[in-house]
Amino acid sequence: MADGDTIFKGSINRYQKKEWNCQNSFMVNIGNPKVVTGFINDQKLKPWAKLPKTANYLEIKLENYQLFLEEKKAP
Repeated sequence: MADGDTIFKGSINRYQKKEWNCQNSFMVNIGNPKVVTGFINDQKLKPWAKLPKTANYLEIKLENYQLFLEEKKAP
């Protein structure tokens, strides 16, 4: 869901990419979080399996999205 509207329901195949936009929040339900890589505004998210709550269901909002971002490694 994006901003309260269902924008996708289904499966995504290996190596397939999907892109969605929202203004305020995403709600994501993932069947196998170990194999998913996510990005917000071209910034990589922490591995889904290591994210707070149950990794299968997340609500990412404008106010909390930075908690989900992977830390940048120093060069």
